[in-house]
Amino acid sequence: KLTAIPLLGLLPATLMAAEWSTTVAANDAMQYTQKTITVPKTCKTFTVTLKHTGKLPKTAMGHNWVLAHSTDEAGVVSDGMKAGAASNYEKPADTRIIAHTKLIGGGESDAATFNVAKLKAGETYAYFCTFPGRAALMKGTLSLSESTCRTVAHIRQPRAGCATDNRTDHPYHRSPLSAMPPPVPFAARP
Repeated sequence: KLTAIPLLGLLPATLMAAEWSTTVAANDAMQYTQKTITVPKTCKTFTVTLKHTGKLPKTAMGHNWVLAHSTDEAGVVSDGMKAGAASNYEKPADTRIIAHTKLIGGGESDAATFNVAKLKAGETYAYFCTFPGRAALMKGTLSLSESTCRTVAHIRQPRAGCATDNRTDHPYHRSPLSAMPPPVPFAARP
């Protein structure tokens, strides 16, 4: 049993449970900073952190991040308005919603983590804000990529060992020590 633990370090990063995340900022001008998100299909889970960079409270300028199939967007938004602020403008137990954050105001943040297995290759997914009147302006697309965590570089920070594969051709994979000169042997020092 004890020999299995050291052997885990020999597995390629793509075989280990890859977890990825990104941050989407929202502001008082009713905009998301990201219009597209690509999720590698090799990831087990994916986390989106919504950060409200504005100053207004959630009663006046609340934002959330809701992920659904693109064909369900209008229904999710309509049912969310009916549900009201007490339900974060999301219909309770709405099975069309894949992932969502709570409604937040200026200076706040929240995160939504979802199982990537819920996504299907070739399908179109949309993310949007369900606060009344925001979905027309605050929206984006999310897609599933054939790429692995080694080749998708535009998504923020990899977690769970995805950047440990000896690559040096991308900043996420470079060690700050790689730019240092080799050590000088003690005997050669002045």
